[in-house]
Amino acid sequence: MATTERRTNPNSLSLPKSQKVLTEVVKYTPELALGLLESCERNRYLSPITVRRYVAAMERGHWRCDNGEAIKLDPQGNLVDGQHRLQAVVVYGKPVRMLTTFNVHPEAFATIDCGKTRRGADICSILGVRYYATVSAALMLCYRHECGDVTSARVPDNDEYEGLLVRWPEVEDAAGELSALRGRSATSTMFPQSPAVYLYMRFARIDVAQASSFWSGVYIGSDLTKSDPVFKVRDVLLKDLLQQKRMDRTHQMALAIKAWNARRRGVTLRSIRWNRNEAFPTIAQ
Repeated sequence: MATTERRTNPNSLSLPKSQKVLTEVVKYTPELALGLLESCERNRYLSPITVRRYVAAMERGHWRCDNGEAIKLDPQGNLVDGQHRLQAVVVYGKPVRMLTTFNVHPEAFATIDCGKTRRGADICSILGVRYYATVSAALMLCYRHECGDVTSARVPDNDEYEGLLVRWPEVEDAAGELSALRGRSATSTMFPQSPAVYLYMRFARIDVAQASSFWSGVYIGSDLTKSDPVFKVRDVLLKDLLQQKRMDRTHQMALAIKAWNARRRGVTLRSIRWNRNEAFPTIAQ
C-alpha cells in the first residue's frame, strides 16, 4: 500500500488508474468535499455534534492527516466512509488534507467503525495518568465548567485532554485523596468519585484546608455537629442510598455546593434541598 500526496482539482477528484487498494493524502477543498457528499447515496444520519467537534479540531490546528484514519472511496469514487469529516471541511470553509483510501470494496461499509472507540480514560491511561478513569471523568466536568455549564452534556475531544491536564494539574492528587477517603468510608457510594474530585478541586482553589475537611466530613462523618451544613448534606445522601430511585449526579453536586456555601458563610441549616426549578448553585468564595 503506497502513501503519497494527491493534488486534485478543487471541484472533482481524479481516481487512480490502478484497481488495487491504495492510500494517498488528498487536499479536500470545501467544493470537493461537498461534491463527494452530494453524490453519495449511502450516508448515515448526519450528527451535527460530531461535525462541530471536527470543525473545532480543524480550527485549533489539531486535525491530522497522518493518524491512519482515512476517507474511504469505492472503485467508482463513491464515499464509503468519511461523511462527517467531509461535512466538517464544508463548514470549516478551508482546504484540509486527509488520508484517503481508494478502491475499497463497497460492501466493506458494514464492517467499518466496529472497533472499540478510544475514550478519555484511554487517553489518560496512554499519558500515564494515575487513577486515569476517575481523572478523565473529572476532567470532563472541568471541561464543561470551562464551557460555562457544568451540567451540560458536552464532551471534550480526545486531543483536548492534554490541555485539560495542564490547566488542572492537581487532578491526580485530588483523585488520590478522594480515593483514600472513600476507602475509609463504609458508605462511599453515596457520592460518586469523579464529581467529588471535580468539586474538591474547585473548593481547594478557594481554601485547601476547608476543601479537605468538607470531603472528610461527607465521606467519614467525623467531628460534625447536627447544625453543620456538611452533616445535613451527608444525612440527605445517606438516606438517598436507601431509595430505589436515587438522585442524579447533578442533584448531588448541587447539594454539595449548597453545603459548601453555607459553611463558607458560617450559616447553619435546618435542612438542605435543591430542585430542578432552581438555578444550579455557584460556588461561594
